[in-house]
Amino acid sequence: VKKCDYFITSTPYLAKMAEELGKQAYVIPNGLNHHQEKVADRVLASEDRNQDEWIRIGYLSGTNTHDKDFLIVKDALVRILSEHSNVKLSIRGILTLPDEFEQFKDQVEFLPFVPFDKLLEKTDILDIMIAPLEVNPYTEAKSELKYFEPALLEKPIVASPTGVFLKAITDGENGFIAASDEEWYEKLDLLVIDGKKRLEELIAVKALPENRQTEAVLLLRRIEDRLEMWRDLKDGKLDAEKVRELIANDDRLVRDLRARKI
Repeated sequence: VKKCDYFITSTPYLAKMAEELGKQAYVIPNGLNHHQEKVADRVLASEDRNQDEWIRIGYLSGTNTHDKDFLIVKDALVRILSEHSNVKLSIRGILTLPDEFEQFKDQVEFLPFVPFDKLLEKTDILDIMIAPLEVNPYTEAKSELKYFEPALLEKPIVASPTGVFLKAITDGENGFIAASDEEWYEKLDLLVIDGKKRLEELIAVKALPENRQTEAVLLLRRIEDRLEMWRDLKDGKLDAEKVRELIANDDRLVRDLRARKI
């Protein structure tokens, strides 16, 4: 970062860190694209959606860096699996399961990795999503992508109280925030027991008025960001030549605006 002239990031937290290093920082949030929305619409319209008797709690760990994060929800999941024999913990990615889960071999499954463009379709088998994270500078730098994808498929999520999750999720309305062992248990238990709340009332996509129109929103954000850059240039905060270098090859914005008639 110290070698950068300007800093573009997906979260306000990272932008703040860059600014503390004396860098001019801009936030362009992560979002969803038109292809993902089309896939989600196709999945939601399908008559072949998961209809077996399992209630699957899904954890998409991805890489092997989330063992400590998973420990946050470990005790709550042990209680849930003990009390509800129809609940299955479904893990997609790399995770070292604590020994406590040995007793639930029939209620735990590891799903294979899939290409990114197939992830939404394969995620539809899950009923409840979890996003446990240690709250620290590293996780505060992460975006809310773990919320976007379940939301597209109208799946409720229980997440840790990082800054971006607190902004994206209104607890009890379009998902849940859990900050303690007891909160993780209570909110997962509610979703397991109350199928109506899980499948009807907690349609997480309601919380995405922006992201259901993600491409247009991101384009507008890019415009706002560009205008901010030009204002800084006018105020003498940016070097004109550097700005020209930054945007010289970025004609995608204009093409997208014309294609979508925004």
